[in-house]
Amino acid sequence: MLFTARETKRINGYKTTTTVTTDDPNVAKKLVGYQEPTFTMKNDVKKPTEKKKPEAKKLPAPKKAKSKASTKPKTSKKKAKNEPIKLLEAPKPKFTLSAPTIIFKEPKKVEKAKPKETLNINDYSLNKNLIEQTNNNSMMGSRGSFTERAYKEYVNKIMASKLSDSQKSKLIMKLQKLFNESLSLDSRYVPWTVSGPARYPQQKMNAIVDRIFDKNNEIIKYWEKVVEPAISRAEEMNRTKEEKDLIQQKNELKSLNNFKNNINTAVEWKKKYGSYNNMELWYAERQMLEAYNKGNLKLFKQMFEELNKYKQYRKNTNVYKLYKIIVDGEITSESIEKRNYEANKTLYKCDEYVISHLKIDAGQRVIIKFFVYPKPQLVYALKRRGYHWYSFNGGGFITKPEKFDLDWAKSIKDNYEKYL
Repeated sequence: MLFTARETKRINGYKTTTTVTTDDPNVAKKLVGYQEPTFTMKNDVKKPTEKKKPEAKKLPAPKKAKSKASTKPKTSKKKAKNEPIKLLEAPKPKFTLSAPTIIFKEPKKVEKAKPKETLNINDYSLNKNLIEQTNNNSMMGSRGSFTERAYKEYVNKIMASKLSDSQKSKLIMKLQKLFNESLSLDSRYVPWTVSGPARYPQQKMNAIVDRIFDKNNEIIKYWEKVVEPAISRAEEMNRTKEEKDLIQQKNELKSLNNFKNNINTAVEWKKKYGSYNNMELWYAERQMLEAYNKGNLKLFKQMFEELNKYKQYRKNTNVYKLYKIIVDGEITSESIEKRNYEANKTLYKCDEYVISHLKIDAGQRVIIKFFVYPKPQLVYALKRRGYHWYSFNGGGFITKPEKFDLDWAKSIKDNYEKYL
């Protein structure tokens, strides 16, 4: 019987196979690495060792109670020679006391109040690129500079007013936006004197000019209807007593001059046509009654005595009765001022608006005067609550006292802040 054994190896990257054929089985077993199995008998198998159980520990015998005589410490009979005597140490305390630690805290630095930031005109400057481009596209090279100069004049008037910083910033930001829009249109307009008449887009440039005019009209309307009334209201609200007295004196002189002019024209009319001009005398009488309403009784008496020479009031007329009451002292200027104060008493004032009483011919009203005319959203909310626009006395939104809610009016500043 033939036995074959094969072995494959890889030598120097090449795969080689060696085959051996033999008749001898022992040689074949050696080549293959065959080992005969070994068998063990049952008796030869080792038994598992049993673990010994741990023996129970013997309890120590109870100690006998010592007698009183045996309380003394025992001393060993035999002592080593020259043994040093041990000193007893003092028992250590269980708790150790440490010295109290004192912590020093640095005092808090008191920060000084920062000064209020004032508005800076440079923060609201126009777009320099648009100004330069407008100058380049203009014939004289200064159209953009003229627009910037006009803008600065408007801004200086707002800065010089008595408005609050928040109101000034709102007005200037709106004005800045309008002027930048105007400059963007100006920068696109190129006259034919600059570009030349050849292939000049006349229709396109005319459309830009129309838009420039519309934008300039919008700036003028914004200034006349929003900015100027706001400046005048702020000046009126923030006047000192001395300024009010000075303005009152100027108004008295102005009304007295108008009164005299009306009477002189009525007298000249009589010289020409044989009768007084009743219209001029009516204007003079109106000036006289305005002096009474303002509490200037001295001026009222002076005007009445002058006007009575030409009109000759009867004793049953209301004007003559009023003059008689003033002469008798039943009405004083203090009582009229008190009445006017109560009729126009201020209920609430903030940076954006003022709420006060107002007496008109129709009766007592409540008026809300905004320094800057509010946006349409707030106007709609006011009209829904029964307010309407009142153009006299500086302008404002008025309503009847029954419909007025002071808490809601005070909350306008917070609830409608972005519409103010």
